[in-house]
Amino acid sequence: MTSQSSTVDCDDKDDGENGADVKPGDVASCVPTIACRNDYDVFIEKYPQPGPMAQAYEAHRTARNADKRAILESTNAVVPDNILSGIRLRGEPPEYDPRNCISVWCRPTAAVADLVEHVQKRLLCVVHKNLSGGDDPAARPGEPAYDRDGARGGLWTAPRANLHMTALEVIHSAPPSVTDSQAQRLKPLIKDILRAPEQGAVLVHPILSYDQNALALSFLPAPTDTYTYHHLRRDLARDIAATGVHVEPRYVVPSAHVTIARFISNLSCPVSDLLAEIDDINRELEDWYRCAVPGTEWAVGAERGIECHNGRIWYGAGGHCLGSGSIRAV
Repeated sequence: MTSQSSTVDCDDKDDGENGADVKPGDVASCVPTIACRNDYDVFIEKYPQPGPMAQAYEAHRTARNADKRAILESTNAVVPDNILSGIRLRGEPPEYDPRNCISVWCRPTAAVADLVEHVQKRLLCVVHKNLSGGDDPAARPGEPAYDRDGARGGLWTAPRANLHMTALEVIHSAPPSVTDSQAQRLKPLIKDILRAPEQGAVLVHPILSYDQNALALSFLPAPTDTYTYHHLRRDLARDIAATGVHVEPRYVVPSAHVTIARFISNLSCPVSDLLAEIDDINRELEDWYRCAVPGTEWAVGAERGIECHNGRIWYGAGGHCLGSGSIRAV
């Protein structure tokens, strides 16, 4: 999830990985209860060794990209984020987004954020190449792609300060009365929970994942570490549930991703051009990973640490920070 400025938070209809296009006024009925089943344990029990677990993450993102590519090629169209386009292009207020959430975020290190900005610039170049008027002042990461006549390019890139990986959705798309009451229960304990892990989890091998709604930089758990990102997610879910707050994520698929861009209007370039650029970016990322370029390995919790936020936070900012903590670098 991500501010009023932005998952893989794309299409929520299958796995919710990049964030659904919810229409204003569509607020889920979310009534927390005490019971909580930690589904992360199921995956860890199925893949107890780090190597096979990393392979399962890789299989998920590879299959998902192939599926979404087939949809994009058949439709030759993207699906703009209705809420984000309303806020960024039509000047709607933050309240236009009805989705109140409580989430735990891992903020990227400086090297990962640098890598994201490099990828964002490449994406902006391809979607803006067919626009007239010379240099486009909106063609830079973190700025809306628009002019007085509407959207320019059709792509919004997440500002560096908004970049995050959702380690755990506690509550999503709920009325503020629900999230605020649970935030009050959680706030006195959240700092200790976020500081509890004795070691960090390492993520490696980023590639660009995508669907009709958004693009994300997705990582794999390091195949040599016994304590993985999935273990971290499991522990966060367990410890937060122990406070009496019902943990109700949209999905528990094997994914570790930072949403870096969202579509806010129809593209100014053919979808085929965007897909070709994605392929080229992923080849570059593969080469960079093999050469250990900074940003292709991420010690989760290092530098900016992990944070818990409450409110209208779908795009990486806004709301209220309930607490933060840092994890010892591995």
